[in-house]
Amino acid sequence: MKHFVRLFSFWNKNSRAYAQNIIRTFTKKQWVLFVVCVVLLFSSTLILLNKINLSFATQIPAEGGSFSEGIVGTPRFINPVLAISDTDRDVTSLVFSGLMRRSQEGKLIPDLAESYDISNDGLTYTFTLKPKLTFHDGKSLAVEDIVTTIKYIQDPLIKSPKKTNWDGVTVTKIDDRTISFKLKQPFSGFLENTTIGIIPLHIWKDISPEEFGLAKENRDAIGSGPYEIKNISTNSNNSIQKITLKRFNKFALGKPYITKITLNFYPNENAAVTDFNKNNITIVGSLSPKYASTLDKDTEIISSTLPRTFALFLNPTNAPILADKNIIKAMNIALDRNKIIDEVLSGYGTPLYGPVTEERFGGTSINQNSQTDEAKRIEDARTVLLDAGWRTGDDGIFQKGGSTTKTVTEKVGKKTVTKKVTQKGPVTRLAFTISTSNAKELQEIASAMKDTFLKIGIDVTLQIYDTGTLQASVIRPRDYQALFFGQILSHDSDLYAFWHSSQRKDPGLNVALYANKQVDTYLTQAFTEKDEVGRTNIYRKVVETISKDTPAIFVYSPDFIYATNKTIYDMKNQNITSTSDRFGNIYKWYIETDSVWNIFNKK
Repeated sequence: MKHFVRLFSFWNKNSRAYAQNIIRTFTKKQWVLFVVCVVLLFSSTLILLNKINLSFATQIPAEGGSFSEGIVGTPRFINPVLAISDTDRDVTSLVFSGLMRRSQEGKLIPDLAESYDISNDGLTYTFTLKPKLTFHDGKSLAVEDIVTTIKYIQDPLIKSPKKTNWDGVTVTKIDDRTISFKLKQPFSGFLENTTIGIIPLHIWKDISPEEFGLAKENRDAIGSGPYEIKNISTNSNNSIQKITLKRFNKFALGKPYITKITLNFYPNENAAVTDFNKNNITIVGSLSPKYASTLDKDTEIISSTLPRTFALFLNPTNAPILADKNIIKAMNIALDRNKIIDEVLSGYGTPLYGPVTEERFGGTSINQNSQTDEAKRIEDARTVLLDAGWRTGDDGIFQKGGSTTKTVTEKVGKKTVTKKVTQKGPVTRLAFTISTSNAKELQEIASAMKDTFLKIGIDVTLQIYDTGTLQASVIRPRDYQALFFGQILSHDSDLYAFWHSSQRKDPGLNVALYANKQVDTYLTQAFTEKDEVGRTNIYRKVVETISKDTPAIFVYSPDFIYATNKTIYDMKNQNITSTSDRFGNIYKWYIETDSVWNIFNKK
């Protein structure tokens, strides 16, 4: 070993001397070449090491980062008991937590709850809370806070928009971490109600129902959601212009990755988009197709279909011709839904051929017409009407009745006489009115339908109303022949309100005046069916039956459009039922990343 060390030292000493002697003899060009080679060797080594690192590493979320979002409107109630506008619900969903939360996949997952149980009769829901829950101010969140929240919702003096969801529900504290809800009758959609945010008893206990809506705590809100209010900026009218939120480190589902969120509120969409284009805000949500189509091509646009059904609801009571299934079939054939979506909605929508999209219950496109050629659509639609006995009048509109001439053969004595007999009767023109809102989008689509129906020989007159008048004077008294309007299906059980025969009169929402005993039976069964798969199968039968009966001309479901000029990971959400659902998995969003070797990645 000693001899080896001596030999190595001798070689090392002489090799260094040898190298130094060679370097001293370098010319200027050789020096340049030498330096270049060293740099290339060093660079290639770094690149190689980096590639080796990347091959063994993966990107994971890291804490940090912030973003700002532009929202149209001004929040009034940052309180889940009173939240009524989309803006209220947006802020509330960030600040408050419920027993359950809607996940990115559209499923209900435990939030404040650790677990829950549903009794065999479907009447009792029992929840166990997670341990050591706290509000933003550090105070403990307990069963009493949940009981108080529901009591406030049920109080008629407070006038909570959520009251109907909780009428008849008995709330009972079992122990410090267990609470039960007793229903008067089974309701499969009740679990959705438990996503309501919980307000703190220690803050609201001394505020009377009469003072509830005016309390400053509706603005200076304390919740237990993923983000807590850090600062609120107002204008000279004391309206909120900006809310700064910071992450809540003790959020029940884990500390959010993004540190800070700033919400900027705008009087209209144009102002929000203008600020977005100037890079003053990172995100702008609830965009209309008009503005979405004008954004910079580098902007990332996230869209998902909203559970909203826009359709032409028919009222045969006021327009008897609309009871003729041939007329409905002809209109269905003629209407090019994809063209309407492309031209009016800039492509941000999904064509409908039934009361919900195909994906909702696994395929419902009963009346779908794949014919894309407009001339062929019109020809096919006119053929249906001609075969049904309609004839073109002098003005080009189909009609029935009027003067008709037929040949009659009769015996006069011993002779057989043939003669033409003219019979006069009432003329029925194929014409009706469409009532709709003065919202630009609805007016444009109603106008497009009118033009299409005119081409097949149907005369349509549009009646345009402001939304308030439409609701009060047209929809509630059912004073329309056809109504072009939208329905919001927040959850599956809403199908009952829109299609059960008991809901045909105000305040019911069955604006198609649809009645089918089998559908009524299905809808009642679905209310009590606890098994999710079984319930989905029942609703599929409901949708298929309605689609075959065609009590309406179903047109489209709109997209929720969200635009960002900054990379924010894991924010895509394809299963939202309301606009505030986009924040359902906000605690999983991240901006910053770390690189770790796969063997050290715990996920």
